[in-house]
Amino acid sequence: MRVERVAAGVTYPSRHEILRPHQSIAEVGFPGDNDPETGHFAAYDGSIPIGVVTVLHEPPPLPTVADPAGWWRLRGMATAGDRRRSGVGSALVGAVLAHVAAHNGTTLWCHARLRALAFYEKQGFVAIGEAWEEPTLGPHVTMWRSVPRPRPS
Repeated sequence: MRVERVAAGVTYPSRHEILRPHQSIAEVGFPGDNDPETGHFAAYDGSIPIGVVTVLHEPPPLPTVADPAGWWRLRGMATAGDRRRSGVGSALVGAVLAHVAAHNGTTLWCHARLRALAFYEKQGFVAIGEAWEEPTLGPHVTMWRSVPRPRPS
């Protein structure tokens, strides 16, 4: 398996198929997808993506956050059903953390689906606040984790 930075459009088929089948491919884009700082990553086993994720420079919708400029948002994390629990998600989170650290980010946050809570906890994320029902997507909770600083070479 390899993880590569990719164009936003590479993530759209997986976003559609795995996360948002109720939307068309044209509707699964996120605001900020085309920002030059935004990172899109795909995990490959061969030539077809088996997992995708996007990370955007965006502070969380929380009233009191230290250093909001250092917060980045993980979005659109999707792993093919037959590849879950095989390290794909962990590899994608690793690529996201490296991207955020390279851009001097301090904190990574997301709106996690409750069914993926254990995965995010294993990746060092902690829930903030109560869960809520996201229409058409199901129950979610906001989560965050600090971003390790890159080691000097």
